[in-house]
Amino acid sequence: MKNLIKILLIIFVFVSTAAIAYAAVDSIPVTVGVSSVFQMDLSVWKGGVGADRYSLVPIASISFGSFNMGSFTGGAPNVMVDGNQGGLIVRAKTNNGNPWTIQVRDDQPLTRSGGSDTIPNSNFVFWGWKVAGEANGTINYTTAQAISTSNQVIYSSTTAEGDTGDTRIHMQFGVNVPASRYGTYTNNIIITMTE
Repeated sequence: MKNLIKILLIIFVFVSTAAIAYAAVDSIPVTVGVSSVFQMDLSVWKGGVGADRYSLVPIASISFGSFNMGSFTGGAPNVMVDGNQGGLIVRAKTNNGNPWTIQVRDDQPLTRSGGSDTIPNSNFVFWGWKVAGEANGTINYTTAQAISTSNQVIYSSTTAEGDTGDTRIHMQFGVNVPASRYGTYTNNIIITMTE
């Protein structure tokens, strides 16, 4: 009997020890930060299709060349953007989840270097367009619109473009050359992206 109790006790201890499963559980917090993107850049539109249609260099200037009084110059191939015939591409990208706009204005009427003569803003025009697959929002000026020193919204995005948008808007400029004094007329075009 003593042996039987010892055997049962040994079996009980062995079975109860074997039945106990050991586990140690811990957790590690994981954090992933996604940075906010809100950017705009300008490039040259050279016509054509695919990657060849855009330059990869920042825009330094837009030149209309020299024209006679009473003539209109604008649109490709007359407008030179950094030495390339064509127009301007405004590339906008954001992941903030909000609709946004592209606005355009100038800082002053075209003004003759070394003088006070101007070409009025009513003679300096812009317009825009979009290409399928590059923009889904609304182009507000698809025909010539006089530029102003106040912001004019040329493009309004969709909400989806505010999530992961990589949008391209095409722009072009033109000048109706009035009776003006001889010289070079300059100003600055300001393009702004806002939410």
